[in-house]
Amino acid sequence: MNMFNPYEIGFDLALHTVIGDTTVPGNVPPPSNLNLSTDAPPGTPNDLSSIEDTFFQQLMIGALIPNLHYLQFGRKLTIPQGKGKTTTTRKVDRLPVLDTPLTEGRPPDGQKLNFSEMEISLKQFGGYVGFSDILDLTALVDFASTALGVLGTQGAETIDVDIRNSITNGTNVLYAASLDLATGAETEVTARADLTATSFITRRVLVRAVNIMRKNNVPAFPDGYYVLICHPSVVSQMMLGAYSSGIFTGEVGRLAGVRFVTTTHAPILTGTAGSVYQSILLGGDATTPTGITTPYAVVDVAGSGNVQTIIKPIGSAGTSDPLDQMGTVGWKAYGGAAIVNEESLLRIESTAAIDLNAATNVPVPIVP
Repeated sequence: MNMFNPYEIGFDLALHTVIGDTTVPGNVPPPSNLNLSTDAPPGTPNDLSSIEDTFFQQLMIGALIPNLHYLQFGRKLTIPQGKGKTTTTRKVDRLPVLDTPLTEGRPPDGQKLNFSEMEISLKQFGGYVGFSDILDLTALVDFASTALGVLGTQGAETIDVDIRNSITNGTNVLYAASLDLATGAETEVTARADLTATSFITRRVLVRAVNIMRKNNVPAFPDGYYVLICHPSVVSQMMLGAYSSGIFTGEVGRLAGVRFVTTTHAPILTGTAGSVYQSILLGGDATTPTGITTPYAVVDVAGSGNVQTIIKPIGSAGTSDPLDQMGTVGWKAYGGAAIVNEESLLRIESTAAIDLNAATNVPVPIVP
């Protein structure tokens, strides 16, 4: 199975690293939670060379890519610099099928296109860690490498969770039916409060979800599959049943016309029967005739590089650090997201017994 590539769909992950002297006003307080070392041998502070600069950028990319589960499927929108902090995307509705033939010599009435608009606001995120001059004397490169790895994960998860929060509030929703484990019979569920401890995502639920997408004329991705972004427990619950043999292939898996992408950041809510998992089924944008795009958009600023790593060495803080005792390593990013086509996105809410105790983890019977 070919993996989805963040470089093909979503943000450009090109990084811009800032390393250098920046004088800040003397009344700016020093960073809290400064990383310290109490065992420093004699020596001089390390200079960050251009070689180290390149290494840091590569390290940040390596930390970001594996964690961008929601970002990779977003349609990228870019706000030009100097054009404000919001952008608007438009959706055009389908025109009805014409069942009346033309009358000879008489032009038909014209038609109007119906557009709906969605505004997306730009947000800024960032974080940093500080280090002392004593730590700088001993192992700056090791510290920076470790810090960038952790900060890269934080940056990726921050961006991804913000996108997740923006796309899990859609109006198109399917609740997993309650399954009788003894007979395989299903009871329809129409509200979150009615989900039971056995409202699992099964083959039948997936078939029903794909049918909803197809009835809405939502195309699949170019490989013919829809994509479900879900929690690992949702997939694990399915694999406990009779469907796992010979079905799941590749890195995650596919079933009933659906490919699975798992992330621990998939929302988990509290329901009357326990944890409720929110999964997102994606198709192409049915209103885009020129190609397949996804039903939500993500935004950044032109020329921002999206993710910016910022390293302030010892001595770069000016009068706010009069004895050159501290430096920082951090990241900064711009983002924002919104659903632009409700019909092309389906939220599936379900439960999973695998997160209870071993006695409840019984295989799901075959459901024709």
